[in-house]
Amino acid sequence: MKHPGTAFLALVLVATAVRVARAQSPEASLAQGIQAYRDLEMESAGYLLRRALQSNALSETDRKTGLCYLGAAELYRDRRDSALSAFVQLVRLEPRYRLDRLVFTPEVQ
Repeated sequence: MKHPGTAFLALVLVATAVRVARAQSPEASLAQGIQAYRDLEMESAGYLLRRALQSNALSETDRKTGLCYLGAAELYRDRRDSALSAFVQLVRLEPRYRLDRLVFTPEVQ
């Protein structure tokens, strides 16, 4: 005879595994990185954005967005070489791309 709590425990474990899998997707890392940037957690933002950008699964639009935020986060962390690298990658993807003036300060632009 099964213990009544076994089914509940299995359900909790499956739900937890699904959440962990989602958190590891490039899109989830991108969203978390952008949120960390907005929360002024630049170190976390940099880590999450780099993790998202390592994947080839991101759309070109998401990749450009990630590079914008990564470049800005690195600039605010006073890592100018890393910021420049992110912005160079952005220019290679889209030479005429412009940063959103409502999101990024003139210093970043």
